[in-house]
Amino acid sequence: MSNEPQPKYLKPSQAAAHCSVSSRMINHWIRKGVRIEGRLIKLRAVAFGDRFRVTMEDLEFFRDECTRAKLGEPEWPPPETDSEVERRFRRENEELQRMLAEW
Repeated sequence: MSNEPQPKYLKPSQAAAHCSVSSRMINHWIRKGVRIEGRLIKLRAVAFGDRFRVTMEDLEFFRDECTRAKLGEPEWPPPETDSEVERRFRRENEELQRMLAEW
């Protein structure tokens, strides 16, 4: 891996390279998720129009949740409430808007 700092928000192609999968698979995990042991797990992402961005934390959380599901462990942390998801989405979307405006 290069010494260049990783951007906070990764394009699906960048996330795919990190996970050794295709960007199509990243988009599938975002839109439809993956079902493991009866549990639906989706990759969290921030939407900008019809484009998605993910963070390294999102990728790590997704990986950890998939591992927990395979091992039969409960979700952690407990699922967010709709209002928590909305607040996080709004905050991350505002940050992404600022970044894009600077770009």
